[in-house]
Amino acid sequence: MHSRALTAEAIGTFFVHLVLFGLWLLLAGSVVDKTLPIAFATGLTLMVVTASLGHVSGGHFNPAITIGLIAGGRFDVAHAPGFIVAQVTGATSAIALFYAAIVTSSLELQPRAIMAASNGFDTNNRETLVAVLMFETNATALLVIAFMDATASRSSLAIAPLAIGAALATLYMLVIPVSGGSLNPARSTGAALFAGTEALSQLWAFWLPPTLGGVLGGLLASFILNEGSRD
Repeated sequence: MHSRALTAEAIGTFFVHLVLFGLWLLLAGSVVDKTLPIAFATGLTLMVVTASLGHVSGGHFNPAITIGLIAGGRFDVAHAPGFIVAQVTGATSAIALFYAAIVTSSLELQPRAIMAASNGFDTNNRETLVAVLMFETNATALLVIAFMDATASRSSLAIAPLAIGAALATLYMLVIPVSGGSLNPARSTGAALFAGTEALSQLWAFWLPPTLGGVLGGLLASFILNEGSRD
């Protein structure tokens, strides 16, 4: 069962980021605002993979969700390393696919610049670091709260994928203009690996805030739902 769950996490995370980075690639150099199409498409994809694979692994597809569920008493910490590795592997594999497509194509694109821009590593065009940290932390906390509420025992699991996907799309519309909209350390890690040393030096800013937000969201959701600690 555990190996099936890890495989589901890797595949689901791969699928989400295949769509996300595919849109960044297709819209590279376009004057079209990327925020709306990326937010809606990624939210819709998350809804699909949650509905398809959520019953196998729980449908985290994000280290921040896994960490938030631990804080909220919903997930065993012993399983977290395997889940996080699977999530990072899935996201990195999707990004590697598009990186290879860029460098082997005849298109005049700069793959490192695209990977950096897709996650907000181009800090010269972003808001201040404080704003990035605040938005990433709070938006991730809200995402975890939405996830835990949608998957609570008293909630209808049939609409959970819709609620989770809609939550991500809405939060992306808010956060993408500020930080590039990570909310997912797996995504940030994959992008940084192909964006160069400057992006790697900024990676902490896309791990620490979502992790803190995940813990905060998990604790708040557990309190609001009155679930208490679970084994």
